[in-house]
Amino acid sequence: MKPHIISAAFALMALSAGSALANTEEAALTDDDELTLACFDLEVGYMTDFGEGLSVDWLYGATVGTSYVFNATKDDFHKAGFHIGVYYGSETTRAVPGFCSQHNSQRIVPVTVDYSYHRNIADKCTAYVGARAGAFISHTEQKWKDNKIAHTRCAPTVGIDFGLEYEISEKFKWNIGVRFDYSAAMLQECEPVDEATRGWVDEVDTVTTTIHTGFSYSF
Repeated sequence: MKPHIISAAFALMALSAGSALANTEEAALTDDDELTLACFDLEVGYMTDFGEGLSVDWLYGATVGTSYVFNATKDDFHKAGFHIGVYYGSETTRAVPGFCSQHNSQRIVPVTVDYSYHRNIADKCTAYVGARAGAFISHTEQKWKDNKIAHTRCAPTVGIDFGLEYEISEKFKWNIGVRFDYSAAMLQECEPVDEATRGWVDEVDTVTTTIHTGFSYSF
């Protein structure tokens, strides 16, 4: 895990948590305030892991989904929704002495239900902290010469999310954040030690970090 990624993650964490726990008096929305309940969400992200839980070092991808705002006041609101995405990455492992190198790839489809709490920290800007649960559907492949071995696993997943959201217009909001997910017993393609170990996989409890940004459209 690169130091600058960890630093950015914990900076966002501290800002979001501190804002969410601030002791600010809440005021109910007036009749003149407009509350839009439904949103369409789109985000892109960069996923990596703590340790060696993934079959590749990094994955890029995107998610889409719908969410709903509820219990809104002038100072804060709650948001819940459902999201699905696709993340993909590939890499070539070191060559076994005397043999060809091995190419690993991994595709992760996160399917989750999400909740987040948003608190105003500035004009048109909120900090949020959230949680989610669901599954990472992971498909991995090993390739060398004309050979290919593939594996698929649906790993139960829970996670937390911290970030900022900025209101660009009445309908559009931009967000940026960092997410930590724990997935149980995800399959990992092993780096070969010799020719006999090609095709081996491990079951690994994996903690991933995703730095993400995207937009929400209210309707």
